[in-house]
Amino acid sequence: MGIEMSSLAQNVLSNLESMPEPGGFLKAFDPLTGETKWSVPIPHYWNGGGF
Repeated sequence: MGIEMSSLAQNVLSNLESMPEPGGFLKAFDPLTGETKWSVPIPHYWNGGGF
């Protein structure tokens, strides 16, 4: 497929300590100004959004 899997895995493992912790945010912003009004941290980078 053109992807060298062994070098990809080695690259990930060698940079593992410098990678940020996974996480995300649920944010509300003012569509007129683009200013963030509030933000709530989420422990994972996936979420269901807000209802």
